[in-house]
Amino acid sequence: MKRFCLAWNFLTCLPLGSKSKVTPTELSQAMAFFPIVGLAMAVFPAIFVLICYPFLSPLLGSLIIVLIFIFITRGLHLDGLADTVDGLSGGRDKKEILAIMRDSHIGSMGAIALFFLISFKVALLNEIWVNADKVNLLKAIFLFPVMGRWSLVSTAWLLPYARKEEGVGEVFAKEVTIKQWLLSTLFAGVIAFFTLKFYALLFLPLVFLTSLFFIKYFKRKVGGVTGDVFGAVNELIEVTSLGYILLFFIVG
Repeated sequence: MKRFCLAWNFLTCLPLGSKSKVTPTELSQAMAFFPIVGLAMAVFPAIFVLICYPFLSPLLGSLIIVLIFIFITRGLHLDGLADTVDGLSGGRDKKEILAIMRDSHIGSMGAIALFFLISFKVALLNEIWVNADKVNLLKAIFLFPVMGRWSLVSTAWLLPYARKEEGVGEVFAKEVTIKQWLLSTLFAGVIAFFTLKFYALLFLPLVFLTSLFFIKYFKRKVGGVTGDVFGAVNELIEVTSLGYILLFFIVG
């Protein structure tokens, strides 16, 4: 329970449990519970859907779902995506990219990336809302944040820390082992099986292969992972997971 609380408090703005001093090892071990946190976060938009489903248009409902997730996470990963895109678009080499990513101000390319990513999430949820019944919509709402948080564990396990100086992502990149990844994969797999049944055997490898694609890309571009890269991977996997759900399990 303590590790889940640590993971929850790190990923959301809603406090859970008592505050105490946390060691790097405890924080890295808590990462195995990231998929469970993604599942728990989805309870809030799911309740909204259960109450308001008959009264809202799919587009407005989808927008509110995305806004609920942004509020719960305080935009943590969106900020990482914007900083990462600013660095990649403005830096000529790894050193420049990392330096730009350190800047807390959002540049024009980062703002554009945020606009399109949020728009894609809303559009994909809208399509799922239109093409599926309420049960399948709820399955999608519970599943895509789980996949995003699972990808964070894969990234931490497979990528070294990219900076020489300390940073938010250092603990995860240096401490996470295959044990945490296997446990997180077990959690993600069970959740996927209960939502997609045997389609999970296709869905999970698709998500993992997509994660590997981004992991290899960031390894080549910045030499590893940072806190911002973690945020970018989470957001990219969330939106691609929604795309897979729509393409293969709703429309297909």
